[in-house]
Amino acid sequence: AIRNVNQLIVTETERDSLLRKSCDTLVDARGYDAVWLGSLEDGERFATVVGSGFPDAVSCFSKHVTSGDHPPCIRDALREGEKVLVLDKSRECGDCFFKDACLGKEALIVRVEHADRFFGLLAVLLAPGVAVDEAEKGLLTEVASDIGIALHNSEMRGARKVAEDALLESEEKYKTLYNSSRDAIMILTPEEGFLGGNSAAVKMFGCKSEEEFTSKSPADLSPVYQPDGTLSSVGAQQNMAISLKKGSDFFEWKHKRINGREFFATVLLARMELQGREILQATVRDITEQKAAEGALLESENKLRLIIENMPVMLDAFDDKGNIIVWNSECEKVTGFNSREIINNPKAGKMLYPDKDYENYIHSTLMEYGSNFRNLEWDVVCKDGSNRTILWSNISEKYPIPGWYSWAIGIDITERKVAEELLRVAGERFKTIVETAPSVLMISDAEGGNIYVSPNCEEFTGYNPDELTGGIMQRVHEDDAKRAKDIFDHTFSRGAGCKDFEYKAVKKNGDIWYASSSWEPIIDAKGEFKGAISQTIDITERKAAEDALLESERKYSEFFGTSRDPVFITTKEGKLVESNDAFMEVLGYETMDELLKINVSKHYENPDDKKRFNRAVEQDGFAKEFPANLVKKDGGIINTLITATVIKDRDGNATGFQGTIRDITERKTAEDALKESEERYRVLFETAKDAIFLNDETGKFMDVNSAACELLGYSKEELLKLSNKEIDADPRGYEAFTKVRNGLMKETVFEVNQQRKDGTLVPVEISGKSFEIGDRKLFLAIARDITAHKRAEDQIKASLREKEVLLREIHHRVKNNLQVVSSLLNMQARNAKDKNTIEILSEARDRIKTMSLIHSQLYESRDLAEINMKGFVDLLLGQLLQSYPVGDTRITPVVRADDYPFPISVAVPVGLIINELLSNALKHAFVGRDEGKIEVSLTASEGGKINLTVSDDGVGLPPGFDINESKTLGLRLVKILTEDQLQGTLEVTSEGGATFAMEFDIDGGESAG
Repeated sequence: AIRNVNQLIVTETERDSLLRKSCDTLVDARGYDAVWLGSLEDGERFATVVGSGFPDAVSCFSKHVTSGDHPPCIRDALREGEKVLVLDKSRECGDCFFKDACLGKEALIVRVEHADRFFGLLAVLLAPGVAVDEAEKGLLTEVASDIGIALHNSEMRGARKVAEDALLESEEKYKTLYNSSRDAIMILTPEEGFLGGNSAAVKMFGCKSEEEFTSKSPADLSPVYQPDGTLSSVGAQQNMAISLKKGSDFFEWKHKRINGREFFATVLLARMELQGREILQATVRDITEQKAAEGALLESENKLRLIIENMPVMLDAFDDKGNIIVWNSECEKVTGFNSREIINNPKAGKMLYPDKDYENYIHSTLMEYGSNFRNLEWDVVCKDGSNRTILWSNISEKYPIPGWYSWAIGIDITERKVAEELLRVAGERFKTIVETAPSVLMISDAEGGNIYVSPNCEEFTGYNPDELTGGIMQRVHEDDAKRAKDIFDHTFSRGAGCKDFEYKAVKKNGDIWYASSSWEPIIDAKGEFKGAISQTIDITERKAAEDALLESERKYSEFFGTSRDPVFITTKEGKLVESNDAFMEVLGYETMDELLKINVSKHYENPDDKKRFNRAVEQDGFAKEFPANLVKKDGGIINTLITATVIKDRDGNATGFQGTIRDITERKTAEDALKESEERYRVLFETAKDAIFLNDETGKFMDVNSAACELLGYSKEELLKLSNKEIDADPRGYEAFTKVRNGLMKETVFEVNQQRKDGTLVPVEISGKSFEIGDRKLFLAIARDITAHKRAEDQIKASLREKEVLLREIHHRVKNNLQVVSSLLNMQARNAKDKNTIEILSEARDRIKTMSLIHSQLYESRDLAEINMKGFVDLLLGQLLQSYPVGDTRITPVVRADDYPFPISVAVPVGLIINELLSNALKHAFVGRDEGKIEVSLTASEGGKINLTVSDDGVGLPPGFDINESKTLGLRLVKILTEDQLQGTLEVTSEGGATFAMEFDIDGGESAG
């Protein structure tokens, strides 16, 4: 089967025959019930279906399949893309048109493919009872592959044949076109120049042969420069590069024949491939005659356009659709609509004739007259909304212009119509004007007699026209009578005129009024004087105004000269017209003559200030306190505020300025200093490490610095929406703020916990103070984060507690040790037999008890560093009274001690001194006495001066006693402790007993200790 199919592939060149015979071979060689082959056009639609072994003609099967009515098995083979699709005999075929032929038989569908192309399907229907095995699948797969190769080769042969035929035809056409073309055709490359050219190219450039043509370079056949100034050599290379890149390029080029004659041509450069290399084909067409015709046409059109555009009359033209296609400059000038707005605009008619009824009237008129009418008046609405009357004439029917369906010429007669109307109205109004004019009109003959006097003369003079036959001059006041007669004689004797003769006149009631008369002579065609026309106006109010003006000018002059503010009048350009002494002083000039020569513009430090000043005054009519820096004569700069108004002429045009200058240099300096200070304090405010808050009276934050934001974790915008009450975690902060706000205190310092944005607390020390700005009371709070300080404080407190416990334990142990020593001394004294030994041991024991008593009090005291001596003296005295039996003597102890704390370095020596003196008194002062009194006085002054006095009313000291010579241990100890250790003084007296008075500084005792 494979051999037979391969033989067919070699021998059969026709595609359908190959497919049909392959089916026959497979049925004959393999005994299949049926075989069909279908070739695809687009991967889905079958173009050809052939087969063999079908019970009916294969055409029925082919018709279904090529029409798209595919059995389910074919749809699966196309969709699933499997190389071999095996269909077992138990399959369900549904309503397939071919199911009767397939029932109970196995089938295979194999894809026919090669070189990634899907050519179609090969389907085999096996005989009943025959099953598909791997050998059968391999056989059919190889057959399908061979058929795919054959179909691929057939396509390749067909495509190659078509291409070869097309190429031969193209070459023939190209050769014919190349040789017969009237355009020059050349083959060239950028590197080698011309490779060839047709006969038209040889002739166009004046060459004798193609060999002569190809010997020239493109630069030889072009002038040095192109009309746009480009070097021809550069432009040619650029054009060739564009063509090679884009494939083609079309342009105009100025060429040169070999005889030097230049001509214009169009050039089409096209990229081509010849024998594996890229070349360019240039098609050149001589357009010299076209250029000349275009130039002539352009010149003609330009002339016509210039004539139409510059005609002193309106000209418009329409196309056959009624659109305006010509609208000259006179049309634009009259209507205000430019040609871009009118030409080819379907709405142009509505723009010029917005009233629909009027537009309909025009259309009906045009329908009536067509394109042959003269002097039709139509009103157009201009762009600015005004109406213009146009006199239109249309003779396009008689003189048609190609391209114009209709055209017309119009003349703007608006002013003429207005003049005609004015002339009509003038006659009607003349009488009204004359009779109601604010002047008396008279017409006189050559002798001076009045021909006409306007009726309103009675309003001016009190006389009616009949009473003024001799004119107003007969009613002149005697003060001006002579001048009036001279003027009258001059007018009527010489035929001359007179302008604005002013004089006093007398009314009929005797009132005086001021008049101004003007005469114009009436001269006939022969030049003879026939009379005069006079006009007289009442200038009484004007004369009063002039007098008032003179008075005003006098006052103005006085103000100008005496004003302390600099006053000026300048031209618009800055030339000084007038100024006062204050202006001269502020600019540093010495004389007014020198000052009036300057141009104020040159005294502006910044020239732009002068321009801005001019614009401001001209635009608003005035400038108030315009800031400008002026340069004085000596170069110094002054800060000024200029207030000025504009001076205008009769037409309302600005001609100059007048105003005053205020020198604000000192104020400006102060403002700059204030601004600098504010900036400096703003920098301090923002860069401070402590958080700073500025509150209003409600506690709301008005300003905060960056340290405050960083401390609390808020942005500045967030903090400015809060108040101090919202960030203080306990009420102490708001209570302190309230006290300051209510005036209970000016400033305060306190500690408070503030709450951060994240809810954590931060301890801060607040320094708060109130102040006023204007009528507002503000509060400044400086917050310092004392987290580290509080942590250190807690550590110190903990350390102090530990040390206090330790020190208290030390005092306790010292007291216990001293008690042990005291007990040992007491035991020793009881065991001693010698009286002196007992006494010595007892005294030592009492001294130890005194020191033990001090440590005991320190141990029991809240303050381990200090001891209250009042309680100590009471205890010591009671302890000594028990230690020293005094028999039947009644001892009265008196203790006066201030409640004053003593440091241990002072308390120990003071206690020993009191112990020695009290022991000495109890042993010696009351021998043989029934009663006695012992006093201890311990006082302290504010300066730390301590006074200690121990006295008794006993037997006193021996005669000639001197403490400095005393041999007893106790008194020597008192002296040493007082003078050496406490750095104090000791005074001993013996009047009515014994008194020991000591004075020392408590600081002296501490330093000595």
